[in-house]
Amino acid sequence: MQSVGDNRCVGSGTLLLSVRDVWPFRSVLLLCLVLFTPFRAFAQSIVLDERDAVLWRQDAVVSGTTMGVSSAVLHRNGEAYPFEAPDGVFEVPIVLEEGVNAIVGCSSDGSVCSDTLVWELGYRIRPELLARAVVSGSTVNLFSEVLENPLGELTYDWIADSQNPELVVLTDNGET
Repeated sequence: MQSVGDNRCVGSGTLLLSVRDVWPFRSVLLLCLVLFTPFRAFAQSIVLDERDAVLWRQDAVVSGTTMGVSSAVLHRNGEAYPFEAPDGVFEVPIVLEEGVNAIVGCSSDGSVCSDTLVWELGYRIRPELLARAVVSGSTVNLFSEVLENPLGELTYDWIADSQNPELVVLTDNGET
């Protein structure tokens, strides 16, 4: 704050009052009241609590706070996750893609956005399969079940190991 000219103080968010106007019989006295957040009631912000990181799980939760924003959208690599934060606090579950995930929160009208959060999935996404064998005498039946497949359609083949000393005959039961 700096003094300017005739008994005035000027600074960011400064309210100027003359004591002469408030207290009679006083010489000109100036009271400078600095308001640290002069427009807090009108300010809008979205702040993400997390930091940039490598994550080892696809399912994640982004949390943060808002001020002056009750309806917003979390964007992850172009995919939108709308959310409400009427009390100024939010937690949004998201699903990470393979590689880098750029995450930013914006008000519904796009006028206010957070800083960008960068999360990288620390592994390559692969399907999860359950393969099992059922033995009956000299016959072995092989079965498989797809537990999770984030990559779309999945095909596979049963192949006999060429190093196996026993003769193996595979028949197709139509399972793919």
